[in-house]
This record gives sequence, structure tokens and C-alpha cells, in this order.
Amino acid sequence: MDEIAIVGNGELKQADLTAIEQANLIVRFNSPPPSHIYAAAKTDILVLSNSSKQTSQLLGCSQYIKGPIFRQAKSLMLPYHPQIIAKYMPKPNPLSWLKGRRADLTQQCKDLASQHQKPCTTLSAEAYQKACQSLQIEGMGLRSRFPSSGLLAVRHIVDLHAKRSNIRLFGFGFQGWKRHDWSRERAYIENLAANQVLNLN
Repeated sequence: MDEIAIVGNGELKQADLTAIEQANLIVRFNSPPPSHIYAAAKTDILVLSNSSKQTSQLLGCSQYIKGPIFRQAKSLMLPYHPQIIAKYMPKPNPLSWLKGRRADLTQQCKDLASQHQKPCTTLSAEAYQKACQSLQIEGMGLRSRFPSSGLLAVRHIVDLHAKRSNIRLFGFGFQGWKRHDWSRERAYIENLAANQVLNLN
């Protein structure tokens, strides 16, 4: 059975690093902390949040583009479909917009992937909507609470690989942007672990 490691940006133990490197498929997110970056670090899928201020900054950062995580990533995954961004995601204020900040970074991410010859996929609008249903986000809450890229990636990997792979999560701290519902996301992931769909390290 294949081993899949989905690596959040929280704290990792030395044993975690060893287990991650032994996985057949390794998924990482955005800009991992320095403690995750080392000479042997592998990344099969790099998830770039294509509607975030952080990603806007990363796309213009040559140090990031030339660094080991992006350089060694075999492919990119964009968690937010443009239809979802247009319909639900917060828009930059006028000053930020004039400075070049955009809510939808999908095309910029695709252009970067193409420039560096990396396959790039975007998760469907339907996948996002199903994630919202799983977290009981509905009505007006759809414009104030948003599934995290971590949760969307986990759901995608589970849908594709759970029947034939051992999926392990590392470094998921369930904290960060205030508009992600971390308590519900934690409960959702812990339920998957309780039902032996994945292993939460």
C-alpha cells in the first residue's frame, strides 16, 4: 500500500521528517517554515492558495521561486476555483487593488507553473461546495467562513487515494487565518481519523 504524507506548516518532530521522506507522495502548502526545508526535502504536490495575500507576495519573490520547496515540487494544486473566488472570497480594498493586489491569482499561478514546466490543477467549484457542506457553512456564512486549502487538499487526496493508500497528516495545527473555521475543520479531520480513513500525526 502506498504511503501519502500531507504536510501542514505546523511543528514537526524528527521522526515525522523521516516518515515524510519515506512516503510515495508528499503534499506541502504555500511556504513551509524553515524547519521543514532541508536538502532532501521532497514535494510531489505543492498547494498554492490562489486567493491569498501571502501567495501574492510569494509569486513575486525570487528567493521563494528559486528555493527548494517550489523548485523541487513536481506539480502545483490550486484549491480555489475562480468561480468560487468571484462569488465568495473577500475583495481587496481600493488601495490594495491599486497596488496590484488581486483576489484571484489563478492565472498568475498557472503562468508560473507553465514557466517552470510544472503541471497545475485547480480543484472544482463542486469540491469547494461539498467542503462547505461538510463544515456546515451555509447561507451568509459562505461569505465570512472559508474552508482552508489544507482541508480542501485533504478531501481531494482522500477522494482519490483512500481506498488504496495509507494517508498520514503531519504538522496540522488548525490555526491561522481567522476566516477559516478551525474548530470544525479539526472535528472533521479527527472524524476521518476515528474512521480510519487517514492517520493524524
